[in-house]
Amino acid sequence: MGGLVRTTSWSESQNSSFGSYTNFHASLMEFFSHFEGAVDSQRHKQAKLDVACEGYLPVVKMSLAIERYDVVVYTITIFYDVQAEIVASCFECHVLSSAVDGAVKRVEVEGANGVVNVVVFNIAETIASYLCRMFERVGLLCRHIFLVFKDARLDSIPPCYIVSRWTYDAYKRPIYDIDGVHLLFYEWALPKVP
Repeated sequence: MGGLVRTTSWSESQNSSFGSYTNFHASLMEFFSHFEGAVDSQRHKQAKLDVACEGYLPVVKMSLAIERYDVVVYTITIFYDVQAEIVASCFECHVLSSAVDGAVKRVEVEGANGVVNVVVFNIAETIASYLCRMFERVGLLCRHIFLVFKDARLDSIPPCYIVSRWTYDAYKRPIYDIDGVHLLFYEWALPKVP
């Protein structure tokens, strides 16, 4: 069992979730039965959340294509966080200076608190670097980037800035181990067909 269940590779939330369904004295068959019960419980909770969100679209405050795109991509909670940054980019930030050098655009953006952030945006690759580094810290883009994206007339967030854990369909994607090994438990449990 040590090879199948490596507690060091699971997060604490997974350990507590599956730990309540197993015990040290369980046989292999009991373990599989308890594990299937835990997975079924998680699927049931996910289905309830999906039903609660079905047909519910958050209110779009701005008439920007990038905001309408975010409604479809992000979960409702994360969408509201992203929407707050989009609204702040429109009403709380303004461009101090802008310079284009080939495919690179350098923009100085002043926020509501008077702090100036420099955004360097590669137009061809749609990659930006900036001083506040909110994406690196939180996984969401900041108002400075949205102001530059709005100026560049982007209709969607570039894929490199969409963190899959914040997306609506994150649970539908396969989970991979550090070594790139596919971690769907049922694939290990099912017998191999010749």
